Amino acid sequence: HVSRYGGVDVVVNNAGVGDGDGSVAAGDLAVRVNLGAVIAGTKLAERHMARQPAPACPNASGRRGTVINVASTGGLWPMPHAPVYAATKAAVLMFTRSAAPALLASSGVVCCALAPTYTQNTGMGDVIAAHPDGAALVREATRGAGLAKLSHVVDGVEALVDGGQPGQALVCVPGQHLTWHWSARKDKAAKRSERALAPPLLAPLPPLPATRRVLMVRRLTTDFANAVELVEEPMPAVSGTEVLVARCHVGVNASDVNFTAGRYFGKKAAEMLPFPAGLESVGYVAAAGEGALEAGIRVGQCVSTLEYGAFSTHGVVECARLLPCLAPPTPEALGLLTSGLTASLALERSAGLRRVGERGERRKKVLVTAAAGGTGQFAVQLARLLGHEVVATCGSAAKARLLAELGAHRVINYKVESVGEVLKREYREGIDVIFESVGGDMFDTVTRHVAPGGTVIVIGMMSAYQGAGGDAGGWPLSSHAGLTERLLWTGAKCVGFFLLQHAAHYKRHLSQLHALLGSGALRVATDSERFDGIESVVAAVERLQSGRSAGKVTVQ
Repeated sequence: HVSRYGGVDVVVNNAGVGDGDGSVAAGDLAVRVNLGAVIAGTKLAERHMARQPAPACPNASGRRGTVINVASTGGLWPMPHAPVYAATKAAVLMFTRSAAPALLASSGVVCCALAPTYTQNTGMGDVIAAHPDGAALVREATRGAGLAKLSHVVDGVEALVDGGQPGQALVCVPGQHLTWHWSARKDKAAKRSERALAPPLLAPLPPLPATRRVLMVRRLTTDFANAVELVEEPMPAVSGTEVLVARCHVGVNASDVNFTAGRYFGKKAAEMLPFPAGLESVGYVAAAGEGALEAGIRVGQCVSTLEYGAFSTHGVVECARLLPCLAPPTPEALGLLTSGLTASLALERSAGLRRVGERGERRKKVLVTAAAGGTGQFAVQLARLLGHEVVATCGSAAKARLLAELGAHRVINYKVESVGEVLKREYREGIDVIFESVGGDMFDTVTRHVAPGGTVIVIGMMSAYQGAGGDAGGWPLSSHAGLTERLLWTGAKCVGFFLLQHAAHYKRHLSQLHALLGSGALRVATDSERFDGIESVVAAVERLQSGRSAGKVTVQ
């Protein structure tokens, strides 16, 4: 394999035999095959993986390969009819758990274990089916759930390849994947390490200019260029707990035209004119009031902001509302804000998506529309990092290539393929989680394929944003015939997600995203078009609204 393909990324050590006739010789063979061969296979895999560079693939995070050692639920609870087999599978679990830290540290190899229960169409499944007490033994081992499907075990393998953790033992029982925990003890050293993370401090700082430039909304319209005006005004002074943030990069979002139309302010929008535009930025503290300094804010400290008025060179923010920026203020750090937080929070809080194996989480099918955009790219990667199967839609060959690089298992270019036909043909059991941001016909199509008990998350409806001016009352209302009936028949749910309603969870999720970015597990794709200066924001918004962008659109 190594000679033919130039390396090896995944090794599944699946060797296993039963107790045979119960003789000493049969028991010795079981030990040598079930345990000895797994140990030898792990060491052989490490030897080859350690020689190769970290793969340029999604979620690699410096890891050179994955070893999955197949154990059994027989290694977790007794198997009276096959005691030697059970003992060897228990040993495989403990070998994996014990060897994993050193393998990761020395060779960059992730070693984890899969522990399936009795499974249809397998050797052990056939043996148990023929056993006189087979039915009772299956009931005991699966707590009455019956034999697992082979496809469910394959899902477990793929979940470990995509998101397995060193030493993890993933148990496969019918309808569930469970991560087996030996101890509830918290890793205190890891907790201390997390608390020790501090934002970078920039120095020396450039001199503070006498004025700042701000993009002000003068007219309520979705035509961004006609809505805003660039003004120059004296640099504001700060006092108390206020902080002056010098912005290095600002982010462009589909909702910027909703903002200039006043849709987020209702009927009071006209009374608020003029008001500053923009939502997100990364930069550094240029000045701080006495109260902010007492609260631990440092001049030069890298910070993130999610505050109205981000389309400006400098802005005043209350220190308590600053968000962490645990990396230099780059476009990649900026991408973690509106886009990264929306994906992370929506998947966790609206879809309830967890890592495969956590509290019985099975591997699910997750569909992301507009997947190559600023937010979609994060939903694709985060769902895959959790071990789930990801289907992504986009509208060009270049975007399809990007999504394949980001780890989508199936990419549907709707300019080439029919989204509805692909889902009907390849996902007959439906999609468990639909992460939807397009609206219109796309929403109607994908919701027809939600799985029983599934979840549709509406994070936006970009197809309806343009050309419908005014406040929320002027927003064009959508109509999807049969939606309520589909939700009723499938027991599915459709939930809306609006980022600003989840502000209490920003800091936790942003810290997690920074950790993933720093480890290399998460990639931030930025658009190829570069925009410099606050005066280029109008062109950047037009670029995003045109559909030509791929990845996060930012302005330096």
